[in-house]
Amino acid sequence: MVIDIKNEIEQNYNIKIKKIYSNKKDKYFFINDKKVYIKNIDSEQEKIINELVNFTNELYMKKKNTETFLINVHGKYVMEYKNKKIALLISNNAENIELNFNDIQSQLNEKLNMGLTKYNIYKEWVKSIDDFEMKIIEYNKEFPKIMKYANYYIGLAENAIQLLEETEYNEEKNNYFGHLISENEYSYKNYTNPFSYIKTTRLYDVANYFKYKFYVDNIDYEELERVKKIIENENDKKIFLSLIIYPSEVIERMKKIMSLELEENKLYAYLKKIKRLEEFIVYIQNNILEVKYIKWLEEQ
Repeated sequence: MVIDIKNEIEQNYNIKIKKIYSNKKDKYFFINDKKVYIKNIDSEQEKIINELVNFTNELYMKKKNTETFLINVHGKYVMEYKNKKIALLISNNAENIELNFNDIQSQLNEKLNMGLTKYNIYKEWVKSIDDFEMKIIEYNKEFPKIMKYANYYIGLAENAIQLLEETEYNEEKNNYFGHLISENEYSYKNYTNPFSYIKTTRLYDVANYFKYKFYVDNIDYEELERVKKIIENENDKKIFLSLIIYPSEVIERMKKIMSLELEENKLYAYLKKIKRLEEFIVYIQNNILEVKYIKWLEEQ
């Protein structure tokens, strides 16, 4: 199969490939020391491929981090292979560099007019929690560790949703460039993947970046201090804090465990940091936002 797809790509793109590599997540090869990913795409992704091409090229010309698409000999960005659609994405920078807040901030005010998915955090959160609560009812005796902590994380989620309900959050303000990254794993590779690009609220990436840094024990408090200059008003404060406290990465991991995609011990990295997470949220309230929205945390 690897030989077949290698030949197909060489013919369709008029290139020579020494070897195609693969791991659990990716297939890729190299052209002039640059990694090229072989991506299977679905019909929805294919519909917006030309808009993604234009947008990624625009970002690249602005010297912003993004993968870009390779065009084939037929003047297209998609090829067919065994009833599948494939796109080739070239990584334009070394992937072993660490994503930092400058990368996030450089795209902070980038608005999108293209047909990307609109990720309305309020609707997505309500839907996700409803689904999670249904799964808990269904599997309430099979996953004791989840059952022990589920109400705690549902409580955090409800706090986040309530905060969002107090803002002027609406669809019109949902047109900023963001990244929908699984379990908030803000690696350089995930961040530059065009198929993670979404339209969402302005502070979405900012908050999720710091939440990711918290969970990997790599918070730079000087970077966090810079958020003060980004927060423009009371509305921003509530949206930022709601994004910080909504436990999307934990909820999604619990769902995968209940679907038998992960072992239950994959939760431990989050559970052992509950106290530190609360301290982190308190720090943000007191030192960055200077408003105490979640009062029960202050009372502990």
